[in-house]
Amino acid sequence: MMVRRIVPLDMDIYCIGGACTQEDYDKYKDGWSKEKAQEMFENDVKTHEEIVKKYVKVDLSQGEYDALTHFVFNVGGIWI
Repeated sequence: MMVRRIVPLDMDIYCIGGACTQEDYDKYKDGWSKEKAQEMFENDVKTHEEIVKKYVKVDLSQGEYDALTHFVFNVGGIWI
């Protein structure tokens, strides 16, 4: 599974390379703790893994599964 880097902006605020809604931004405009960033990322990945599992009905190698999950994570489940 591809893991995105959590990038420290300063000693207490972290950013991940994912898009957030305006609501998320308003809620977390002062930044996320490292633990919160990791939790949000893991929840987001699980959502996209579920999309792959729901619609792909053939056996995949681990590399194929990872690549497809990465693709869905980046462009959304509408493309699968």
